[in-house]
Amino acid sequence: AAFCPRLPPSAHPVCGRLVLGCPPTASSALAPACAGAIVLLHRCDQVDFIQKVRRAESAGAVAALIANHQDSPPLHTMGWKATVKAAAAGDAEGGGDTGGREGPGAAPGIPAVMISRHDGMALQAALQ
Repeated sequence: AAFCPRLPPSAHPVCGRLVLGCPPTASSALAPACAGAIVLLHRCDQVDFIQKVRRAESAGAVAALIANHQDSPPLHTMGWKATVKAAAAGDAEGGGDTGGREGPGAAPGIPAVMISRHDGMALQAALQ
């Protein structure tokens, strides 16, 4: 994602068990089971990418995988665009490029990657 740290080189991988976020869309605070884990979340139109990753980070996750919610359009880079407007409107959960400062508009500190709907469904099935 363009708004958080890049994945480290393969010599220093992000490690943790994979868990399904609860709730899976990160529509509210995530369950404590995310602590120390790589959390699988579902993309939805109600919660932007930055909110999802911030909620994963707040729950103690080490990284987030966000599964697309439809088969198309193709995957894209998750970025600031959708949340800049929310931050400008004063939404404390909104994003906005703060240059790495801490606080409500700060960038998440964990890596996040978007995966296809198909891959997300396969991972979720493997977890159940």
